[in-house]
Amino acid sequence: MKKLFAFISVSLIAAAAMFAEVTVKKLDNGKLEVTFFYGNPRATEVLLAGDFTSWQDGALPMTKTKKGFTLTKVFDAGTTLKYKFISDGNWTTDLRAPDFVDDGFGGKNSLAELDSLVGRKR
Repeated sequence: MKKLFAFISVSLIAAAAMFAEVTVKKLDNGKLEVTFFYGNPRATEVLLAGDFTSWQDGALPMTKTKKGFTLTKVFDAGTTLKYKFISDGNWTTDLRAPDFVDDGFGGKNSLAELDSLVGRKR
């Protein structure tokens, strides 16, 4: 029982240390600047994969910062994204995503309707 409690405690602490965030800013040209953040500074490599990258085949490397990993990309207004992070080879759903959709493999993809996120902090 003590081992189970210790495992749960460590898992909760690790989960609290890892979080993701998507922020959206409207540009003067009508496009949307989207910044993805994955907050796991212990990871060595994080990729962003989604329907806009052909998933793993075109996954985009994120830049490591002191607090985690970040990537900024421009999209057209009206875009809805399905995405996941690949952290050190492990597929990870953004648990703070605005919505989710079945990934077809027994898990969930994060789903973000970008227009609804303009100027909002999650």
